[in-house]
Amino acid sequence: MSNDRGSVPDRWLDELRWRCLALPEAVEESAWAGTRWTVRGKNFAHVLMIDRGWPPAYARATGIEGRGCVLTFRSSRVEIDPDYFERPPFFRPRWWPDIAGLVLDEDTDWREVSTLIEASYLRLAPRKLAARAAAPRPVMDAEMGELARLWFDGWKDAHADRLPQELTRHRTLESFTARCVRSGRMQP
Repeated sequence: MSNDRGSVPDRWLDELRWRCLALPEAVEESAWAGTRWTVRGKNFAHVLMIDRGWPPAYARATGIEGRGCVLTFRSSRVEIDPDYFERPPFFRPRWWPDIAGLVLDEDTDWREVSTLIEASYLRLAPRKLAARAAAPRPVMDAEMGELARLWFDGWKDAHADRLPQELTRHRTLESFTARCVRSGRMQP
C-alpha cells in the first residue's frame, strides 16, 4: 500500500504493519505519500520514502539528500525532552508540536519503534480504546517458545548456581514450557 515515488521496503512495512494493526481499531491506509495508520481518523504512525528531496518538508526535516525511509509518530516526549529527538536517527518535523520522526535503516531498534508507536497510539486513541491497548493480552502460540526461553534463561541466571543440583536438573526448558501451558496463559 503505497502511492509515493518510492515504495517503502517490504521488510520495514511488514515490521510496522504488525505492530500498528495489533492495536485496537487501528486502520492502515495509503497516505499522500507512503502508508499511515490511524485510530478513529487520527494518524498515529506514517512511513514514507524520501527520494532526492521529495517530499521537500521531510527532506528538510531529516537532512536526507538521497533516498531514505522515515517514520513519523506523535509523542509527549517531544514536548518534555525535545533534545532527544534532535539527534540521529531521530528528527523533528515542525508542522505539529508533538510530532517526531525516525529514519529507518539496518540499525533500527524495533523494540523502541514498538514503544514509540504504542505511545503515539495511546496519545490519540479515545480513552476506552487506549485502555484496551494498555491491558495485558494473552500470549500468542507463536510467542510461547520465546517466552519459555526467556523465563528459563532468567531463572538459570538468577538461581542455578545457588540451588541443589537435584532441583536444577528438573528445571529444564521443557519444564518451563509445560508450566507456561498449564498456567492457562498460553495454548500448547
